[in-house]
Amino acid sequence: MRGSRTVRNAFSLVEVVIAIAIISLSLIAILSLLTVGLNASRQSSTDTVLSSVAAQLAGEVETSPNLTFPITRYFDSTGMSNSSGQSLYICQIATTNVPSTEMASVSTNLVRVSMTFKWPSSAPAANQQTRAFYLTLPPQ
Repeated sequence: MRGSRTVRNAFSLVEVVIAIAIISLSLIAILSLLTVGLNASRQSSTDTVLSSVAAQLAGEVETSPNLTFPITRYFDSTGMSNSSGQSLYICQIATTNVPSTEMASVSTNLVRVSMTFKWPSSAPAANQQTRAFYLTLPPQ
């Protein structure tokens, strides 16, 4: 019995190291995709709120003939109007006349309404994101 050996079934150290390296690379790839997905979700949420608020304000501007511009409005993260102290979004609404060169085939009395959103409202101006929506209306 001197020459007999027992065979053990086990993984070598090299195999274990390679398996750990493959798992680590896979986890890094999954985590990087997770951050991309979270950023896309946040951006989509912001786009939805801003579009909803812009549509609401456009309707208000179209139906209210006695508005005095410029107007500043404040909104929370869900798009509800509130006071400046509790707001996430600031919307500045202003008007300008449309140059006749832009709308040669239409009446030159049109008014361009710009709605400029800035967020977060508590951040310094240099760190705020900005998105603008435009609406062209006949004069009221």
